[in-house]
Amino acid sequence: VFFPSHWGMPYKVLKSQSILEIGKSGSNISRECNNLFGMKHPIKRDTMSSGTCRGHAKYVSIFASIYDRFLWDKYNGIKWNGKKLDYIGQVVRQRYNPNPVGYAAAWVDIISQN
Repeated sequence: VFFPSHWGMPYKVLKSQSILEIGKSGSNISRECNNLFGMKHPIKRDTMSSGTCRGHAKYVSIFASIYDRFLWDKYNGIKWNGKKLDYIGQVVRQRYNPNPVGYAAAWVDIISQN
C-alpha cells in the first residue's frame, strides 16, 4: 500500500538481500537491532530508524526495517520494474554496498538458490 513503486516485487528479492547482509541464521545486528539489511542510521533521508545499535540503524520491529529499506529506495529514486537484474543494478549503482560487483553477483546467486 505504501510503496506502489515496488508492487509485484517477489518476496525472494528482498529476502535474498537480507540473507546476503545478515546470513541465513541472522546476526547480532539483526537480532539486537531488528535490522535485516545492515542499514546504517541515515542523516539526510526519512527513516524508520530509532537510533543506532552496534554502529547500525536500530528499528522497533523487523517491519520497520523493511519499510526503511523501501524508504532508502525512494530516496535514491529506485523503482521495481519487474526485472530482478535491473532492480539489483539500480541498488548497486547507488552504492548500497562498497563492493558493487561482488555484491551484485552474490545477491543474484542467493536469489537463484532460493
